[in-house]
This record gives sequence, structure tokens and C-alpha cells, in this order.
Amino acid sequence: MPAGALVDAVYDKRRTAILALLAIATAAVLLAAWPSTLPVLLSEVLHGFASCVLTPSIAAISLALVGRARLGERLGRNTRFAALGAPSPRA
Repeated sequence: MPAGALVDAVYDKRRTAILALLAIATAAVLLAAWPSTLPVLLSEVLHGFASCVLTPSIAAISLALVGRARLGERLGRNTRFAALGAPSPRA
């Protein structure tokens, strides 16, 4: 919830999403480059915060693109694209 409030307070939602993606990438590089205790803990915290910011950023961008009337349809489409390539439950 605090991450969603942060996204709501920020004017440029796209930049917030880009920064969250860069933070996730940085966390992955940090985890791969220095697999010791402190860098792993830092990368986990960075990844956790960035992923909490990314989801509301994408929802805010979707709302700005399609408006309130079509938001449900757009979020469903976002979910379909997120699941693309995921194994089916029957597999």
C-alpha cells in the first residue's frame, strides 16, 4: 500500500516504472556478481521494493491509457500478456 501511495504521488508514472525495472535489473546483477550475505540482502530488499512499485505503476499507466470505463478489460489483457509462456495448470 505505501508503494501504491508513492506511485499516486508521483507525476511521471512511466519514469517510476522504468526506475523500478532498472532497480530489479540492478538487484539481479548484484545478486549474480556478489553472492555473499550483505549484497544478497541488499538485492532482496531492492527487488522487493521495486516490484511493489512496478505493479501500481503499470496499473496507473493502464488507467491513463484507456480510462476508467475500460480499465477492467485492459487489466485482463495485461494479465494475459503476463501469463504468456507460463506453463498451463494441466502440464
